[in-house]
Amino acid sequence: MTPAVPARHAAIVLAGGRSGRMGEDKAAIAWEGTTLLGRAVRELSGIGVVVVVRAPGQELPPLHAAIVTDDAHPDRGPLQGLASGLRAVGAGATAFVCAVDMPLMDAAFANRVLAALDSGADAAVPVVDGRLQPLAAAYRSEVADRAEALLARGGRSLMALLDVLDVRRLDDLPGAAAAVHNVNTPAELEAARQASREKRTSDPAVPSSSSPTQASAVAPDSDVTA
Repeated sequence: MTPAVPARHAAIVLAGGRSGRMGEDKAAIAWEGTTLLGRAVRELSGIGVVVVVRAPGQELPPLHAAIVTDDAHPDRGPLQGLASGLRAVGAGATAFVCAVDMPLMDAAFANRVLAALDSGADAAVPVVDGRLQPLAAAYRSEVADRAEALLARGGRSLMALLDVLDVRRLDDLPGAAAAVHNVNTPAELEAARQASREKRTSDPAVPSSSSPTQASAVAPDSDVTA
């Protein structure tokens, strides 16, 4: 386990999971000159420290700059991944958390979500089509205590965690439907590739995701479980 790294703002990428429907490790999937994980780390690096939570023993593609921490307890799903990541960023931090399989997420969206925590809430969570999106949200690092308490009682649900938090719901957040788009199957991956190509074609000022910023394009449930 990597020692805690204090930071005012941080980003956490949940890279573990079985990727059963995709048929290969999503973190290592090629994406516009990098990988899905490399893209996420590079996109979010401007926020602050980037922590990647992996499954124990999971081999990750090369990363330019990130702290890698193993999930404290495997097979407990994204709730455990969230708790592990928040422990790694250290006390007093706020962290934007996303799954590795959101290739259209952009830094501008992440920063808008993080800014919403200025209200003093425990979490700021976008809402898309009436559904909270806990894997594209911002949390205070102290939320790790309540996540671990829920896990100790046998809980596994991120939604159950939100039920015990002071949550600021972010309805009608610009770019949310695009940013939370995640890919679980090869067909969804190809659709995301096409959306990214179309975005770059329609807006030449938008760089590819192999550069520090990336354009964003509703999302099925992610099977990234960290």
